[in-house]
Amino acid sequence: MSKPKLFFPVNQIGRFNHPNSSSREIFLEWGRRGYVELIESNNGFVWLNEIGDILLHDQPTLEWLAERPQKFNMALFGNLVPKEKNIFSWFFWGRHPLKLEKKAEKYLGYDKRQFESMFIGKIENHIQAKFRPAHLWEKYIEFFDLITDDPRNPYKFTQDEYLDIMANSKYGLSLRGYGPKCNREIELLALGTVPLVAIECDMENYDEPLIEGKHYIRIEKPEHIPIVINNTSKEDWERMSKAGREWYFRNCSVDGSFQLTMKIINKKKHIN
Repeated sequence: MSKPKLFFPVNQIGRFNHPNSSSREIFLEWGRRGYVELIESNNGFVWLNEIGDILLHDQPTLEWLAERPQKFNMALFGNLVPKEKNIFSWFFWGRHPLKLEKKAEKYLGYDKRQFESMFIGKIENHIQAKFRPAHLWEKYIEFFDLITDDPRNPYKFTQDEYLDIMANSKYGLSLRGYGPKCNREIELLALGTVPLVAIECDMENYDEPLIEGKHYIRIEKPEHIPIVINNTSKEDWERMSKAGREWYFRNCSVDGSFQLTMKIINKKKHIN
C-alpha cells in the first residue's frame, strides 16, 4: 500500500512564511518516520494526496484562506473550525512538539511538583493583548510571567526552562491565542499539568473533544482560581492529570496525530 503524499509549503513570504516549529514540525516528522511522502510545494497550504484534495489547515484563523481562497474536497482544521460541509475538527499542537513529546515521556507526580500554578506567555498581537490582561490574573497565579513583543523584552526562559516550569506545576493557566485555541493547552495536557482554562478558549472543537472536569477546569473569573484549587483533591488532580496526558498521546503526539488524521479521513470518506 503506497503512503499518502503530503504537499509541504516552502519558499513562502509574508503572512504565509512559517517557522516550522509547531504543526509543521509534526508533518516533517511524519515524513522522516515514513508515514507520508513529503513533496515540496509553493501553494502556501498543507495538503494530503494532491493539492485540492484534503486541506490540512494549520493556521489560527480564516485570514489566510481569505487572502488565498482554495478549493478542496475535504478540510481538517486545527484551530478555528468553520461549520461548513466537508470541514472537520482535527487536533492541535504545542510549540516545538518534538521537544514537548520527549518532555512528556517523563512525569512528575502531585507531591513532586514545586509550584501550585503557573503562566508564562507573551503578547505578540492585539488579539492576545485583549485576552491576556495581566493585572486580572497575575495575583492568582503563583508563577506568572507575561511580556510584550518588544526587542527590549526578550523571553526570560528557554523552551526547555519553560516546559520544565510547566512540568513542575500542578496547575497551568491557559488564555486564548490569536485563534480560539492556544499551544499552551496542548503543552499543559502533555505534561500532566491540569489546565485552568479561561472561557474564551475553545476546548470542544477537536475530533475528540476535551471534557470539562475530566481533562481541564474551566475558569470564568480570575478570582475563582484559589477556590477551585482549594476544592480539588489530590485524587481528582491525579485523575485529570492522567486523563490529559492520555488524551495528548492519543491525539497530539507524532504517532497519535498521524493515526488520528488517517482515521478522520477514512471515516468521513466512508460516510460521504
